Amino acid sequence: MSNCNILIVEDERLVALSIREILQSEGYTVCGIARSTKNAMEVLAGCSPDLALMDIKIKGNPDGIDLAIKLRTEFGIPSVFLTAYSDNSLLDRAKSAEPLGYILKPFKQSDILSAVKIALHKSAEEKKRDQKSREMEKTVEAHTEKLGKEVATREMAERELQQKSDHLQDANKALTSLLEARDAEKRALEESILVNIKKYVVPYVEMIKSQTSDTGVLETVNFLEDALQKAVSPASKTLFAKYLDLTPQESRIADLIRQGKKTKDIADILNLAPSSISTHRYSIRRKLGLLNSSTNLETFLNADNGES
Repeated sequence: MSNCNILIVEDERLVALSIREILQSEGYTVCGIARSTKNAMEVLAGCSPDLALMDIKIKGNPDGIDLAIKLRTEFGIPSVFLTAYSDNSLLDRAKSAEPLGYILKPFKQSDILSAVKIALHKSAEEKKRDQKSREMEKTVEAHTEKLGKEVATREMAERELQQKSDHLQDANKALTSLLEARDAEKRALEESILVNIKKYVVPYVEMIKSQTSDTGVLETVNFLEDALQKAVSPASKTLFAKYLDLTPQESRIADLIRQGKKTKDIADILNLAPSSISTHRYSIRRKLGLLNSSTNLETFLNADNGES
């Protein structure tokens, strides 16, 4: 621990010189000798001591204890007290300066050297602990800052996700409203068509029936009337879906099949050859996906119409 700078604060000149001689003999550097508190502050202007040997009862005000507190708190310089006093009240007050040791007067060379060596060792260890503590604080601060950034990033991502979720919900609501509006418009259109059929078409069918006795005409009118009844019935949507891909002629034949008419009957009603009706039956089954099925065509056409 040689080559350390030591400040001596002692108002007895001979004692101060004796201490300086002892320290220099062991390789320590005495950077200054102060005989009062004021003088000590002046010496500090050109001196950076690692340790101060401080007389507790130095002349002047404040005393050595107050000066030791000032050196420790403002300059980070530890002290070892020199004292000829051992009363408890003085020692209790001296503890507030947190000294690194005491040297009682009169002292021997070994007392000085031992106290200085121990004090410098304690000071070095405290500096190491302080350095580690500062490094740990910096590490904790860095981790805390990093964690804070991660939390902020996560919170931002969560907010963005929530915003996207809200936007998606709004879009779903808008789409649902749009679909509901479209369905409502579709129902209104269907109802309008059905009302018009009942209002403008059905009366003419009734009039034709009442004004003719021709069997062929009546058969055709009955076919038309039955078709109109189906159009305005609750099952009309299902029937329409079934007949959607059929030609008008195929639709008429399919409806007669649904009524239980046989091929010959249908041929007579529509004034077609039975072979033509068979061809149409084949086309109807193909369009309805029944070519490879044993399902009866009449049964299939009546399946969603409430008939057996």
